[in-house]
Amino acid sequence: MDKLGMQQYYRNRVIGIKNSASVVAVTTLVALILAITLIGSAKPSLAESALVQADNSVISTGIWHENFDEQSLDKWSYILHPQGISIRPKPNPAITSALPQTSTSAMAQDYAALIEITGEQSYLWRGIDALNRVELQHKPAYTREGQTTIVSWQFMLPNLFSDDTHQIAYWESDKTYRQSYRLQLNGARMSLVSNIAKTVVISDQPETQNVQQALWQFDDIKTNVWYTVKLATRWSMNKGHIQVSLDNQQQVDLTLQTLVASNENMFVQLGVLRERSERVESIWLDDVKVSHF
Repeated sequence: MDKLGMQQYYRNRVIGIKNSASVVAVTTLVALILAITLIGSAKPSLAESALVQADNSVISTGIWHENFDEQSLDKWSYILHPQGISIRPKPNPAITSALPQTSTSAMAQDYAALIEITGEQSYLWRGIDALNRVELQHKPAYTREGQTTIVSWQFMLPNLFSDDTHQIAYWESDKTYRQSYRLQLNGARMSLVSNIAKTVVISDQPETQNVQQALWQFDDIKTNVWYTVKLATRWSMNKGHIQVSLDNQQQVDLTLQTLVASNENMFVQLGVLRERSERVESIWLDDVKVSHF
């Protein structure tokens, strides 16, 4: 083959490769359009978004996990009133909520943390009656606009709390110590309240004013039963999201402000925060997982 023939041969090869690439690109585009059409307007959960982003190596710090099997509290960022926290063999590990599709795969840990609170002076933060508390704190590396943090844990009540408000989980800022939102128990009722959002969209309903009342509630918490709670939070000064799941069943999807301020990081506290009471109350905690991306 002469020089001119060689040039023509390689020119045809390049054109063929380009045409093949174009066919692949068009085929891929058609497949993508078809997939989107089949999916329709389905809205992925924050947890599903986390998996997608983690798989594509977008910002992810992995999963922080505490199951108390090491019988230590060293993993926690801060411990408030450690005299009220003890690690003991986990009671009733196989007894879970009667809600459908409850996962029991993570219920077989040997140890759990028992949090007990009294009205003694040593259980008050800075002597303030409104801050009768025993809590464990975890701080993600940072929380900024558009990021997501998912925290899940198990809890069990030996006895129902009184009808007074008991905050069992909340997100708070690290500079001004303002709460974003909290999960609380009043007797057998568990509910979620936002402290900072002015407006809220509840599961695609019309936007409403937030009057700091329950944005979601579940009215049938039972004693001596392990529940699994998951809170998925997308951080934003205006269009954040909170998804609440109870025993792997999504309960509500909220669109609202979740960041206290753009220059403050958030941390989560688990345990009991209540008004001072002489009543001795307790809650078991186990299998705490935090993922942030």
